[in-house]
Amino acid sequence: MIKYLWYVGSLALIATQSVGLCGAQPVLFVHGIADTYKQAFRYYNLGMFSRPFYTFNFPDATESFIRVDRAKTTFGQEDELACLHNAYQQVIHCQPDQDIVLYGVSRGAVAILNYIALQKPGSVKAIILESPFVAFDDVVEHISKACGFDRVPLASRIVRGIASVIFPRYNWHGIKPIDLIAEVPRDLPILLICSEEDQLVPCSSTERLYEELCKAGCIKVQLLKLPGGRHGKLFLSPVSWQMYKEAVHAFYQK
Repeated sequence: MIKYLWYVGSLALIATQSVGLCGAQPVLFVHGIADTYKQAFRYYNLGMFSRPFYTFNFPDATESFIRVDRAKTTFGQEDELACLHNAYQQVIHCQPDQDIVLYGVSRGAVAILNYIALQKPGSVKAIILESPFVAFDDVVEHISKACGFDRVPLASRIVRGIASVIFPRYNWHGIKPIDLIAEVPRDLPILLICSEEDQLVPCSSTERLYEELCKAGCIKVQLLKLPGGRHGKLFLSPVSWQMYKEAVHAFYQK
């Protein structure tokens, strides 16, 4: 049960009364696109973490009907990494003697991986990445195929052009997880989670990320492939919920 909530700058600190599932490590939750810091509460309420945890808003977060300020979305590139870095620094200020767990969903997961590779923050104990993708190109191609556009001549170019209009700040030649694999610390515990039912991020993209991390020598990376669960709500699938929760709790214990 939540005891109280207060803010440190742009950071929301949620204190709980229960014993932590992840031992002494607090959690910094990084939300996905078309969501806000409130996404963390859904994971908290289902028991994915229970110690004091932290969460924050990316620049594109909004409470409006459209759910996301697309003009500010960069899918884990510079602006969002700066925002994550600021949140991380505030957590370290609040918890100077403790390592933390980074927990991200989709865009949030990609931002975490890029941040870890580029900044190598020293107080991160482990990372949990739900529906991460090797590059935004995979997401665009997956949606294109689902809509049947792949049968249209020059479909990939057309769909990419549409995506560029929708997300004008995304740099197609900028930072991508697939280009930073070699920079991820080899001994960092990593849990990747994906779903065969995910309608936005293909399971194959997360699987490729897992394969590339293994090839790069990451010795503590794990992959959980769920049979069900829609994007951003993997833990709500009746066929996957228990599997998801057990895997996360077991990961905390290692």
